[in-house]
Amino acid sequence: RQSMTRIVGQPFGFALAVSGNPEPTIDWSFTPTQQNSPSATLPAGVRHSGGALSADSITFELAGRYEARAINSYGHALAVLELIVRGPPIVLVEPRVLSIPSGSSGVVTCQVADVANASTITWYLHTSDPLPLGARQSGNLLYIDKINSNLQRQYTCHVVNEFGTEDVTVTVDIQRHPSLFIRPLRVVAALNSTVSVSCVATGSPPLTVSWQREDGDAESMRDVIVIGTQLIIPRLTMEHINRYVCTATNVLGRARKTLDVNLQGAPIAPVLPPIGAGGVSSTSAVITLPQALTNSPANPVETFSLRYRYYNTDSMSFSDWVLIDDRISPQDSTYMVSSLPYPATLYQFDVRSHSAAGPSPPSNAQSITTPPSGAPTWPRPPW
Repeated sequence: RQSMTRIVGQPFGFALAVSGNPEPTIDWSFTPTQQNSPSATLPAGVRHSGGALSADSITFELAGRYEARAINSYGHALAVLELIVRGPPIVLVEPRVLSIPSGSSGVVTCQVADVANASTITWYLHTSDPLPLGARQSGNLLYIDKINSNLQRQYTCHVVNEFGTEDVTVTVDIQRHPSLFIRPLRVVAALNSTVSVSCVATGSPPLTVSWQREDGDAESMRDVIVIGTQLIIPRLTMEHINRYVCTATNVLGRARKTLDVNLQGAPIAPVLPPIGAGGVSSTSAVITLPQALTNSPANPVETFSLRYRYYNTDSMSFSDWVLIDDRISPQDSTYMVSSLPYPATLYQFDVRSHSAAGPSPPSNAQSITTPPSGAPTWPRPPW
């Protein structure tokens, strides 16, 4: 049994003098340091030829126990090499981002992987300044006591041994609910032009940000590009005139903001009033129509289109939108929907304005729940 110490980056060579008649064969096995299960496969980077081992450059992964077994028809012999590797510290820090609620406490661990090399661990601010009041070190641990804005910093675990140093930086942050900012909230653009809008999201822990159409039409998102938090419509068509939703999510919750994409000269999105319970039965509803809003007096609102979707309790999702009528006069104050397919069901309605220049984005959605068949209802308004 032999022991050999090498420094990270040095070449490595070892040879056994083996004799016997008939000439023995030699098999090598390897057991990594701090493990008990040998492997018939030598680690990557180690070559062998008979009783000789070699490597161009030592790494920590090569440290361990090498066994050579020489065998012929009369028996076998065993030789063992214990390879010890020394080098700069390997530092493992968990977590790399510590995000905790305001006023709470937390801890970060700085662990040295190579325990055979004596190391000194020091925590300090990322700028090499001493730890602020409320942050303290105990051994390899960094404690944050009752986090506030002054403790919301970057901290460094500085590890030194006789072969070198290693610094690992961690971020300590106060948990914050997602927050979104979009400007502008309404884009007016010409056909075939490019639309690009960014959704600025803040929050901690890290956020997941997504864009989608408010009506859930994934098919119409095929030629819309999302890069990070940016929504890009390379070539605006009628199909893109809609309301888009940016959503930011983390473990604390989510935030959403909407963006209206308008065609130049076309109406802006109308505002659909709430639907009164007095106009709702098991298969019908009276919809109060919105005020016609236009971008251009030269292109007044000519018609409204009205559609609905319903909540499917089997799939636990909304159906596709169903067009009810696309020739509703803007002079009408109400519209009777008389053929809703299911009683005792949640419905959503929205409206678009249409002019010679094109459609508006859809209005806000208003919801009703129809009563069961045969249930008493309020008298319908006389109109």
